[in-house]
Amino acid sequence: MTRRSLASAAGFTLVELLVGVVIGGIALAALASVAVGHIRVTGRVTWNTQVQRDIGKINSFMAVETREACAFTADASAPANWATSPMPTPSPCTTACSTTAGPTTGTQLRMLVPLNTGVNAAPIPRVIRYYTALNATTGRTELLRDGPAILADGRLDSSTNQTGAMLIDGVNTFTPTVSADCRTVNLQMSLDVPNGGGTTPVETITLTSGVRMFS
Repeated sequence: MTRRSLASAAGFTLVELLVGVVIGGIALAALASVAVGHIRVTGRVTWNTQVQRDIGKINSFMAVETREACAFTADASAPANWATSPMPTPSPCTTACSTTAGPTTGTQLRMLVPLNTGVNAAPIPRVIRYYTALNATTGRTELLRDGPAILADGRLDSSTNQTGAMLIDGVNTFTPTVSADCRTVNLQMSLDVPNGGGTTPVETITLTSGVRMFS
């Protein structure tokens, strides 16, 4: 057996090993890139799904609250007669309202809720406000609620008022448009998707008051 034959039988040469390592490294890098890309896509899909569920939960929550209301307005402040207690005749539920929030008033929605305090007693007015505000700590825009506290059984507490209760963060669009009769709201809403997922498509949520008052 020649010297060359002995060298071949002994195994791979150093050059061959180096070439194999380089090819293997390139293959592993390609596989890692594909895996990372797949994880990112999966993450975006997961976050998008979760955010869409969050919008659905907010929609359901607000729909329940609006069934307690008799009138809506979109403005920096509620009409003056919304604060008259007990509710006068004619009812402030029939008052003129602001149909859209102006550029200087922010994006907010108010609704007038008549709460009964007893048999044959005139209802007392309570106002629930939804509005957006930037959280300076997180840098995310939050949807907040001011209004009567919600009791354990789901009823509104006529004697306790809460301010700044955070419903959801990452709000990108919150634009209410109230109908001329003050009884219906078309709310355009979208949320930011975490981890660079962009924003959800703008959805229109229609809310209708569930209480009709005397005139």
